[in-house]
Amino acid sequence: MKREQCVHMLKEGLVDLTFEKKDGTIRNARATLSMDFIPGLDHPKGNGVSYTDKQLRFYDTDAEGWRSCLMDNIISFTEVPDRPEGE
Repeated sequence: MKREQCVHMLKEGLVDLTFEKKDGTIRNARATLSMDFIPGLDHPKGNGVSYTDKQLRFYDTDAEGWRSCLMDNIISFTEVPDRPEGE
């Protein structure tokens, strides 16, 4: 999946993201770029931090903080439905 597609999905809502960290461990995150899911105090402040096209920056709602990973290290990237299945 291309970075632009990932960013679009993250802006639309929540994504279950699994990736390999630089140290080789596997990490799961409930990721987003939607301000609807990011607490006001954690909204971007425009401090000019830049990322390359090889990196994906996201807010982890479980860890309650900003994280990033390398695009090449993404194992799975799955959109979270708006409501649980069966409802």
